[in-house]
Amino acid sequence: MSKESRFIPKIVAGLLAIGGIGAVLHEKEPVAIRAEIEGAPKEEKEDDSSKKKELGPEADPVFCAEHPITAELLRHDLSLEKIDQAKDEAAESIRTHRYGDPKNEQKYFSACRDKDRWTLIQKSIQFASEKTGVPERVLIAMGFIESQFNESAERSDTEVYGPYQMTLDTAKEAAKDAEEVFGFPIEVKTVEDLRETKTAVRLAALRLRALEKYYGQSGLAIVDYAGGRVGLEKKIKEAFPKVDMGEKDWKDMERHHLAERQAQKQRNELLKRMKQGRATDTDRKSLREVVGRFEAAGRAYTLAKKNWSEKRTNLPKTLKDAGVTVLGLYEHEKEQGGSIPESIIYPLALEQIAERAEWHRKDADEKTQKNKTDQAKL
Repeated sequence: MSKESRFIPKIVAGLLAIGGIGAVLHEKEPVAIRAEIEGAPKEEKEDDSSKKKELGPEADPVFCAEHPITAELLRHDLSLEKIDQAKDEAAESIRTHRYGDPKNEQKYFSACRDKDRWTLIQKSIQFASEKTGVPERVLIAMGFIESQFNESAERSDTEVYGPYQMTLDTAKEAAKDAEEVFGFPIEVKTVEDLRETKTAVRLAALRLRALEKYYGQSGLAIVDYAGGRVGLEKKIKEAFPKVDMGEKDWKDMERHHLAERQAQKQRNELLKRMKQGRATDTDRKSLREVVGRFEAAGRAYTLAKKNWSEKRTNLPKTLKDAGVTVLGLYEHEKEQGGSIPESIIYPLALEQIAERAEWHRKDADEKTQKNKTDQAKL
């Protein structure tokens, strides 16, 4: 038997032993496995970490449902440490400015401490979330941030009303999708229609759904909802100046539209004079020039509108490619100093606000149960 052949049984035995260890490890708890591989080579640890990243919590549907903003930011390959830091700062900002101490906090979350009322609110939120795809946590937190689910809430300066602080025009626009999404229409005629929580939740969900489709990101949708599109686009240009959202095309549309209207006015005046028999050869020559300008302005306007429409249609990809996220906007505002717009803070605070609401619900239930137990002992 050759020297090489004498080692074959040993090699086979070694491989079987390794296989046996693998089977044992497979049956052990993850904690035990981690303890046993602490001495593994550096290459194996790196491979394990890459797998962990690939199959991390952001890939879990439950995680995405419970932590929508975090999951969205992780999909943009942003640092979890930075995300968590921004979220903590945003939540603390809301806490400091809205309630600040335990007594005021209970008042702030009083809606979910009222079991009967909160049950009805939750049913409305669950239905709207199921139909629109807007996470329940977003709708819960937005309700607290906007008004603490106060149906009589309103602001005269911005003309917003109800639990989700919507304008009548915005609500009417959102309601256009109700038949498609819910299977029934939502009539919005007066501001009183915005005050009923059930209707308000549905309209807010429709609005957020439309905005998320427009931007491709729920974080930016929430900023638009809370602060308006003009303010958001201004902040995006400040933080990401190279992003082309079609601003130049819009200005070209306005310029060509104005030129078209001016040429149309001149054309109408000349035609009127010709009908009255007062036109001169100069007028006729001017008419040809004016008609030429009118048609050229119309073509230029149509082209600019087409370019603008295409850029708006491709906006989600444009923003993603440029790395535009609510975290990026937040960090830019932070670098500039001064106060950060609440509309940018809101998305980052939502998850912790929703978690705090859940804590208050459980706390209220426990105290109610304790009171019942104490009463029974008397």
